[in-house]
Amino acid sequence: LATTVASNNPPRRSVTWLVYLNDDDWNADVDGGHLRVHERAAFSEQPVGARGADLQVGWLKATDSLPEQPVFLDASLPGRSNCALYCCEGGAETNKSVNDNGRRRNLGKPFPSNPGLFLAGGDALARNLLIRAAGGSESDAERFHLVDAPKSAASRYLPSPGPEGEDGGERVLDIPPKGGTLVLFDSVSLPHEVLASVGRERLAATGWFHEMVYPPGVHSSQTI
Repeated sequence: LATTVASNNPPRRSVTWLVYLNDDDWNADVDGGHLRVHERAAFSEQPVGARGADLQVGWLKATDSLPEQPVFLDASLPGRSNCALYCCEGGAETNKSVNDNGRRRNLGKPFPSNPGLFLAGGDALARNLLIRAAGGSESDAERFHLVDAPKSAASRYLPSPGPEGEDGGERVLDIPPKGGTLVLFDSVSLPHEVLASVGRERLAATGWFHEMVYPPGVHSSQTI
């Protein structure tokens, strides 16, 4: 059944791979061209990226007493308010079944889908409108952070959040483009950018592993 259903749905990017092809004399300190990834400073207690058909859109930042938790978007609810942000309570085993609704915890009441909510406001709007105003807890609102905050023309005029990110829960890792280096990272949960090279062309081959997108209630870890 899973194979039949999945064949009618397009796959999504799951893991990005990258192989650098630069010459041996590439000096990253002089020539630049690093891959900069913005990883979370705390280890997630659960698998990241997606949970069945639900993509990860954010994090609940770790505290002294609470672990780092991925936040997923369920966009398949009935009615006009068809979207909900949620996390899963428990350890890594919790995330293996999308039918384990007993451990799912919504961060607020369901809301209508609206791309403007993401494009316009970033973390502040999501915390206030989708969690606080939706009856969610203040603790969740304070901990919530979008995986990759949206950028606009005004972003260049705003203060840089620094290497710890907007919520203070990130750390920056710069990977030098040394020839022969293989890099693998989750395409959904790890924001990244490519820094400029200086006076030389950076060479690399890149591609993606794809994962089938299954309807709600159907899950598989198959990649293609």
